[in-house]
Amino acid sequence: MEESYQLAQACLDLPNPQNLKGMKAACYEAFSEAYLQDGKFEQAIKSANLPL
Repeated sequence: MEESYQLAQACLDLPNPQNLKGMKAACYEAFSEAYLQDGKFEQAIKSANLPL
């Protein structure tokens, strides 16, 4: 499970030169899915809402 969080964080760490929030939506989705698998439902919802 730790690998899922590491991959999601690596995604967020990628450069975003135009600072487009939508480009990181898949990263937040990856975090959300990892939190869901861990049963951390509050964090999953917060992560899913970040790119909105």
